[in-house]
Amino acid sequence: MKYMSEIKKVVITGGPCAGKTSIINLLKEEFGDAIITVPEAATLLLAGGFPLPGKHLDWCDGWQYSFQKSVLHLQKSLEDAYSLMAERKGANLLLCDNGLPSGAAYMPGGIEEFAALYEIDFEKELLDYDSVIHLETIALSQPKKYGKHNNENRYTSLEEAIKRDILIKEVWQSHPRWQVIPSTWALEEKFHKAKETVKKYL
Repeated sequence: MKYMSEIKKVVITGGPCAGKTSIINLLKEEFGDAIITVPEAATLLLAGGFPLPGKHLDWCDGWQYSFQKSVLHLQKSLEDAYSLMAERKGANLLLCDNGLPSGAAYMPGGIEEFAALYEIDFEKELLDYDSVIHLETIALSQPKKYGKHNNENRYTSLEEAIKRDILIKEVWQSHPRWQVIPSTWALEEKFHKAKETVKKYL
């Protein structure tokens, strides 16, 4: 049985409608029980009844602060719980649908405000993940295809999706094992690249 500290963590991140869910599902199919997938905290909250901008209320800074605080605490709890699951099942890797540092991309004051407001050591949190795969949003290269697709709780506009993709890159780019997979690549190419990264930790 592995200790939690020995279990590796790879993040799949990127802007809205980047194909994260598709790639994660393909990786899970490829590697089976060797990996444990951690769901996206933000999606769980919105699907579970957290007020949705444009539906329940207008977007405002106050909503963003409240939402990111909830995401942060849920993300930590999910990763701890899924690490225990991985330990029990003898899995080598947690595959995270987004990671805690991504929250900084949604704060008006960026990384500095995110770290100060929620009292976290941002560099420590960043390096808690062994590798980071950034999938670019299709809003960048195929704007006509941008939409809800498999996430009915997505509320981000096309322009906002592009902005967030750029900001998420800025948040993660100092990670020593950060890589970007372009939105122009076919799904098979994206999967092959992600699979190569995951295999390094198994």
